[in-house]
Amino acid sequence: MVLRDPADIIGKRAGGGLGCIHSMETPDGCGFSDSCPDCVLRKSIEDVLKDGSSINGAIVKPTLLINGEMQEHWLIVNAEPVELNGSRNVIVAIEDISDQKRAEQALEESQHFIQRILEAAPNLIYTYDLKEKKNTYANRDLLEFLGYSSEKIRQVGEKILANVIHHDDAMKVAGHHEKFSSGKGDEVFEVEYRLKRSDGQWRWVRSRDVLFSRDEQGKPRQILGSAEDITERKRMEEDLKRALDEKVVLLQELQHRVKNTLAIISGLIGLEVNRTVEAPVKNVLQSMRDRITSLSKLYDMLYRSSMDMTDIRLNEYIREIAISLLNSYKPDKEQVSLQLNLEEMHIDVRRAIPIGLIVNEIITNSLKHAFNNDHQGFIRVGLNRKNEHVVIEVEDNGNRLQLASYPDGSKSLGLVLVKILTEQISGQIESNLDNGTCFKITFPNEAEN
Repeated sequence: MVLRDPADIIGKRAGGGLGCIHSMETPDGCGFSDSCPDCVLRKSIEDVLKDGSSINGAIVKPTLLINGEMQEHWLIVNAEPVELNGSRNVIVAIEDISDQKRAEQALEESQHFIQRILEAAPNLIYTYDLKEKKNTYANRDLLEFLGYSSEKIRQVGEKILANVIHHDDAMKVAGHHEKFSSGKGDEVFEVEYRLKRSDGQWRWVRSRDVLFSRDEQGKPRQILGSAEDITERKRMEEDLKRALDEKVVLLQELQHRVKNTLAIISGLIGLEVNRTVEAPVKNVLQSMRDRITSLSKLYDMLYRSSMDMTDIRLNEYIREIAISLLNSYKPDKEQVSLQLNLEEMHIDVRRAIPIGLIVNEIITNSLKHAFNNDHQGFIRVGLNRKNEHVVIEVEDNGNRLQLASYPDGSKSLGLVLVKILTEQISGQIESNLDNGTCFKITFPNEAEN
């Protein structure tokens, strides 16, 4: 930086040539103001003249009047003695380092500002050296959180992981650090692990780390991280999981008891069926037992499920009902075969109950009334998705059956029940009597659990 024009310097005292404001305080110029005795530039020149020794790197910070404006400058002064015409003189070299000093000052202020932010931040802030395996910085909150002093952390050094991180989480944290070798420079990686406080207490933290610096080969060297204490959240999650596990156990126990109760009721009805000789009464009791059995199978499937207690595989439920009914009527229907084409799907228990009863009623209706004892035939059951609906088809090649009546025209309570249950699941029912009997149930395909 050019401070002054050479014409403004030649023939003038040092301060006056530079434009020092103190050199203008008296008419006599540089060296006679009250501030001059403490001037580094003046002292340097006087020492050189007196001792004949050189001065190198003396820093002067005068206030100069440059182009009518007062400015603070940092100057480096080098002074050398020289003999000219038998008298001692001084050659002074001055370098203006104001820009460098301002940059250093701005950097220092910025670092101080960042330091204050880090100290005031509510999270645990740190930098971690991936190569040396130690923290190179930790803010006050992290030190207070762990209960260690900064000196203690520096002493621990490479043993910090072994001493502070839970041994069950060490491999996880090591794998987390490995991600920085292959990840992009701006990626944020997260990991949850346990830290041991100085009082022996284990605390869960969740860290979010980014790449902070690289080494000379461009490999990741340091990461900058922010961690938060999630111990209470983890404790709540564990309590919630424990409560959920207890709920599942209670539900399984309840479903087991319901299943057993239904089995007992079905068994009692079975005893009455065997004792009853009147065909109408026997048919009513058999229908009741079939309906109870279909419900019992639902609760049996729920009890056997180790995952979700709120839905079941509908295809398996329909399969079990169909096979159970065929086996129940097998002595009288030896020539009837069962054909199943069931697409795998899950459904909530709320809708599974009426669907199971619907399938039970239609198949029972076919087994009871569609075939003569010597009739070779089939019952085909289909389950599939079609657009936004689920379609269940039950068809046989036996006698044609109207939906709400027996062949003799009397009302069928079971098939009337089918209509009511279909309305409960917002469905529609169609029948086709062209070749045997086919019932088609269509209902909305709601989101699966």
